[in-house]
Amino acid sequence: MAIMKNGKIKGRIGNQLFYVRNGVQCIRTMPKKHQKARTVAQIRMVAKMKVVMDFLVPLKEIIRHTCRPANREMTGMNRAVQQVIAGALVEREGVFAIEPSRVMVSRGAHMGVCFELVKLEQLKLTLRWQNLPSHAYKQLFVLAYNIEQQSVQLSSGGDLLREGKLEMELNEALQGGVIELYAYASDRLGKSFSESQYLGRFEVS
Repeated sequence: MAIMKNGKIKGRIGNQLFYVRNGVQCIRTMPKKHQKARTVAQIRMVAKMKVVMDFLVPLKEIIRHTCRPANREMTGMNRAVQQVIAGALVEREGVFAIEPSRVMVSRGAHMGVCFELVKLEQLKLTLRWQNLPSHAYKQLFVLAYNIEQQSVQLSSGGDLLREGKLEMELNEALQGGVIELYAYASDRLGKSFSESQYLGRFEVS
């Protein structure tokens, strides 16, 4: 901390040291403190977290609900991060990457739906599945994710599981590259969610 006395400054401001020598105001720049070099383990963890967060951040508004545990002792994002690190993060020749087919965008009980048709032509998605009239979950949600474009689209949730079919027009923002498709279900009020199911990877030019 610096003080002024008789029109002259003494002390430190930022990385500059002010002092008086023979009645003359002097300034000296202090050397920056050298930070400890990161360990190999720390460098690897930073690299892991960057890859994981780059994948999950575009999904944050969805997974904060769909991945939140019932006891709410953990946020949905934190729970999703744990799952991706443990189950979907791979390392190839020293480079970390996400395997989308192993990611769970929703957590809960197994949905138990057998999809008989998953078709994406242009930007029109068609799904067919076995009818489950007595299933505990009532609504089906479909999530389309273009990782490269960081574009996400979620269906309205108005599609009931008992109907056994869904048709959905994808946004043009998803066009260009690869789309990863996921499905999950919820109760009628959208408060309880199933474990998500990976539906596949589709290229949309």
